Amino acid sequence: MAGTGVSIVQNIHYITKPFDSDVLHRKVENILVTRNRFKSYLLEHNLNLDIRTHYMPYDQRLLQNVNKVIEDNLQNPAFTVNDLANEVGLSRMHLHRKLKTLVGETGKETIVRVKIKHAVNMFDQGCDRVQEVMNAIGLVNYGSFNNNFKKIMNITATEYLANLKKNVDQFD
Repeated sequence: MAGTGVSIVQNIHYITKPFDSDVLHRKVENILVTRNRFKSYLLEHNLNLDIRTHYMPYDQRLLQNVNKVIEDNLQNPAFTVNDLANEVGLSRMHLHRKLKTLVGETGKETIVRVKIKHAVNMFDQGCDRVQEVMNAIGLVNYGSFNNNFKKIMNITATEYLANLKKNVDQFD
């Protein structure tokens, strides 16, 4: 249907009545494509990077606030999803629904992912002790840390450190 003025790449939030079902279908498809693209971006780059304008300003502010609260409580091993929800001003269930919709993760998964990304940054910056990193990110159980690290990075923390050391030794 050429000439209607609505395409997949446009992001129009209003359709006048009476509307064509093809226009409505393209609008819904556009929203889904945009959300999936943004979700992929967030999962690949971590929440603390610049959040593009794919979502409404409320969602952008919410994700930035979630990231800030998690980073502010990074060393707190008792920090829970309930604490996160209280800090961002939402109920635990509403936060769960928003995070699941926006980034495809639960609150707990989001907290763990941010912590593990911070651990990776510490390793990349030269920290070579797993226990020191665990203390810095508020994870006290080595087994839990290692399982979460492997789930997110696809290798264990000690393997990651060994790969870093191997790469450094190759360049020396």
